[in-house]
Amino acid sequence: MPDLVKRTLLALAGGTALQKVLLFGVSVLLARALGVAGLGNYAFGVQVGLLLALFAEAGIKVVAAREAAARPGEALAWVRASLRARLLLSALFFGLFVPGVLLAGWKPAFLLVCGGVVFPSAFDMKGLADAMGKASLEVLWEGAALLVQLALVVLLCLGGTADLLPFALAWLAGRSAYALLAFFWIARQGPAGKRIPAAGLLKSGGLISAAVFLNTLVRSLDVILLKLMAGPYPAGLYAAARKLAAAAEAPLALLGRLFRPHLDRAAAAGDREATLERVLRSQAFLVLPVAAGGWLTAGPLLAGLFGAGFAGADWTLKWLLVVMALTGVGSAFGNTLFASRKHFYYVFPLGFATLLNLGLTLALIPRWGSAGAALATALSLALSIPLSVFFLAREGCKVSPGKVFARPLLAAAAVGGTVWAFRLGGNVFLQVGAGALAWA
Repeated sequence: MPDLVKRTLLALAGGTALQKVLLFGVSVLLARALGVAGLGNYAFGVQVGLLLALFAEAGIKVVAAREAAARPGEALAWVRASLRARLLLSALFFGLFVPGVLLAGWKPAFLLVCGGVVFPSAFDMKGLADAMGKASLEVLWEGAALLVQLALVVLLCLGGTADLLPFALAWLAGRSAYALLAFFWIARQGPAGKRIPAAGLLKSGGLISAAVFLNTLVRSLDVILLKLMAGPYPAGLYAAARKLAAAAEAPLALLGRLFRPHLDRAAAAGDREATLERVLRSQAFLVLPVAAGGWLTAGPLLAGLFGAGFAGADWTLKWLLVVMALTGVGSAFGNTLFASRKHFYYVFPLGFATLLNLGLTLALIPRWGSAGAALATALSLALSIPLSVFFLAREGCKVSPGKVFARPLLAAAAVGGTVWAFRLGGNVFLQVGAGALAWA
């Protein structure tokens, strides 16, 4: 394994584990302080802010990261161009957001603080730092940001507050700490040697912008639609289940960040198929056993961590674990298409999944609430992934399902069997621990 990959893996593994612990700690404290409905309202505001940041990013970061990985000598220039473009769009979209919030009249101060996160989000260096071989720095910045947020949330909980605005300010403070650390590091790097116009980067991101936006939109609309269509209670159930699913998904996020630059280089070197098989096998080994164990312990685990009121999110969590497994497969195929610069083939499955997810979500929320929203996402991904597989096959890149998935499926069966065998003990954390040992 190359030294750069080893260093990146160690930095990401340690840092990501710490980040997930901190973030999960914040989520548990918020759930216990706000309750199910309060968490639903908070998650709604956070998703609105993240959606605004998504508009402002417009796919710029992923384009800049790809170019930085392909042309290391110009990496700093691409980072700075990305920053200028994202700040410009942040100001534009926040300016449009403010009057809308004031006209809506629902908790305007809370929503404006959540929307204000768009500005520190412009400094997000995930992907860019990886392409520059500086993943360890970015991990430290993220850890510092989460420590700031966690410390403020703990103080608010000790003070007994259940108001949304202070918790939103704590989130904004954490993201601002990250932005300051990134800003000072970029400023200290000296001249980039080349200036890439922000306008040119905006233009080059056209189709990719749509793809990245649609990809994230699949995950962003659920809480918003649940809050608007079913109220804060189902939104709170979904938010808790998604936080737990996100914690389970941590290894997948780690591998995705590790392998993305290598997929870019493999596509340029003509080694797509072998690299894709390695990525798929690695990701399947991580997500399939976790999904199997989580499926069998969903309800008791939610109640034990967030409180008895959240046990009703059991089927929501089960379907989100299916989403996690499908994401591990679909992202590998999609990222290979993107690395190969097959932009239409990359965009089309994402667009199809988004439209299908939206339609299914609108149809299933009235019937099954938060579980319906999660099921809609799982079905949309399951039906869109074969498109990416088909498009890659047309480009001469094929993988053998038996070769890739046989051993990960056996590992998932071992974990599931162990968790099921320990069900008689009545302690969900004992089941989880036994499953983890079987996985290890």
